[in-house]
Amino acid sequence: MSSSDKKKKLIKAKKNELKAKKALLAAKKSKLAKNKKRPLIDRVKKAVKKNELPTVFTAKNLKSWMKDNKIVKNSGKEYKKSVIKDMLSNSDKKNDSSNANAKTVLHVRTGEKGKKEYCFSKNFK
Repeated sequence: MSSSDKKKKLIKAKKNELKAKKALLAAKKSKLAKNKKRPLIDRVKKAVKKNELPTVFTAKNLKSWMKDNKIVKNSGKEYKKSVIKDMLSNSDKKNDSSNANAKTVLHVRTGEKGKKEYCFSKNFK
């Protein structure tokens, strides 16, 4: 095999490697974009399922998880504390929300030191 053939083969291999890297990057971007479009409560539920958040969590746990995992709005800005509080309140099974878009999926109890604890489990009391 001549020197020029070796170079051509090397160039072709590098091009294929670059294509594979680009495809992987595009897939990652697509997944990130898809996750950003999900409602926050759905992202929280998924985090609990993946053990990124404890099964029983507090607002403080949630805020720490959001900060550590760079969970932001679609605009790229951080969620305000009031938005997080509203989301937890609107998602409370006990809350008869007037918001038609609110998903009532969280069970809430008052834990030690009077802090509210949240859980997606029906057996939570």
